[in-house]
This record gives sequence, C-alpha cells and structure tokens, in this order.
Amino acid sequence: MQTFPAGKTLVVSHQYRPVVGGEAGFWFEGDERTSRIKNYCIEPDLLKWIEKNHQPDNGKSLSPHFVDYILTTGANWQGAIGKFRLTLQKQAVNDRVTFCGEGLKKVDAKTFVMEKTNFAPQSDLRILFLQQNSL
Repeated sequence: MQTFPAGKTLVVSHQYRPVVGGEAGFWFEGDERTSRIKNYCIEPDLLKWIEKNHQPDNGKSLSPHFVDYILTTGANWQGAIGKFRLTLQKQAVNDRVTFCGEGLKKVDAKTFVMEKTNFAPQSDLRILFLQQNSL
C-alpha cells in the first residue's frame, strides 16, 4: 500500500537487470540467419565479422547470448517514458553486441549507453551478444 501526494508531480523509477539466455552453439544458416539479421539489426560489418569468426570446420565458433525485454508495455502508461537509460556491458573487449536501437554511445571498451527522453518504444528490446570460442 502506498500513498501519493495529491496534486503533485511524483517521480517513479524502475531499474531492471534482465536474465541473459544463450545457446550451446550458434546456428546462423538459412531462415535462422535471415531472422537474426532482422531481429537484431545485424549490419554488414558485423555480418562480415561473424562470417570470419564463425567457421566451426576451421576451429572457430561463436557463442550467442540473448537479452529480450518487453518495452512496448511502456506505451500502456499515461505518456512516454520520461527518462530511459539502457546500459550494455560486454564480458570481454573482443565480444560483439548488436540490437535495433539508435543513439548508443561507447563509454569504454566494454560498456555502451543509450539514453532517451520522452521515450515511446515502438518495439521490444532484443539484444545479441557474441563471444569468440576456440575449438
């Protein structure tokens, strides 16, 4: 039970640390390839990096890790999300990260931040982290 002051502006802050999922192996062929390029907005430079670093027959493979988060429910509230901040942190400098979002700024070799004001999400958040493995 909470009591809110009548006639006054109230700031509500939500902070989440979502669960990271993954796969035992990275499947990047056929329909799955097409789907992942679309769902994670994989750009041509990253696509070239994937093709270079994911060659299981040559002892190179990638481990994918995923974070999916429903943002569009924010549109159910009265108005946009006033201040939105997304922090992405890779486990290692050589890892890669991709998602469909704009305005991501590099903080350091492993950390990226996206900040938005009056943010009205049009789609849910889907993030792909890729780690290099040695076979």
